[in-house]
Amino acid sequence: MAAPLRWRTRQPSCFATAWLTFTGAPARYELCAGCLDTRWYSELGIPAFWFGPGRFDVSHCPNEYVEEAALRRVAAIYSLYGARLLARQ
Repeated sequence: MAAPLRWRTRQPSCFATAWLTFTGAPARYELCAGCLDTRWYSELGIPAFWFGPGRFDVSHCPNEYVEEAALRRVAAIYSLYGARLLARQ
């Protein structure tokens, strides 16, 4: 059986590194006032974050849309993030 991941110490740094690798800029963290499931994980002491495509100014409103390039960027960053997280086990 594989050793458990050390989420608390590696999750933020792996994400920040994946973002920097793909975009060339440091990750910027923002609070989303929406109703996300991450709050339930937090109450249980399980580290979690939300990351997805799109812009806050057009989300969950009339004419909401997501650009294809944003979907591709999110997929690439999640792939890099997962690879870096698992490589550090």
